[in-house]
Amino acid sequence: MKTFLRLSVVLALPCAIAQTPPIAPGLWENVPGPTLIDGKPMPGMADMSAQLAKLPPEMRKQMEQQMNAQGVDLGSGKVRMCISAEMLKQERWQQPREGCQMEVTQRSGSEWRWKGRCTQPPGEMEGVTRFQGERAYTSQVRVSTQRQGKTQVMTMDSSARWLGADCGKLKPMVLPK
Repeated sequence: MKTFLRLSVVLALPCAIAQTPPIAPGLWENVPGPTLIDGKPMPGMADMSAQLAKLPPEMRKQMEQQMNAQGVDLGSGKVRMCISAEMLKQERWQQPREGCQMEVTQRSGSEWRWKGRCTQPPGEMEGVTRFQGERAYTSQVRVSTQRQGKTQVMTMDSSARWLGADCGKLKPMVLPK
């Protein structure tokens, strides 16, 4: 469950920006960096790939199909996503999961700072995304949530790179309305 929480947050990292970002449409690869929960390391995406590999073949295929149907490909510790030109034009670039409201608090050059609040699970996010041209970016995120009456703080980094204009068989990401 923690791994899937991490995935939802990883997908939300740079997403918090509800404005057109200075990136190219196409196939993107997001590589999660270290994630800490209350200062302790959390298993990474590579662990998730290993967990998927241990599933019975039918269950693994079903999970992979569900993720692919949402425009996400998990493989070798990396997350691949297809971001269409239309998604960028409509300012629907990796919107966060349902129940989250995000806003850009500062944009200066290639750095965007943002914050947000989510209702399920309840919590607050803040982060910074730094764009290196239209083909790469890094993000740092801090998420505070309540778990069993205690505040839990998760920090994580990620980097993403553009792989090309052609997404191949991967369809554009399915975003909440």
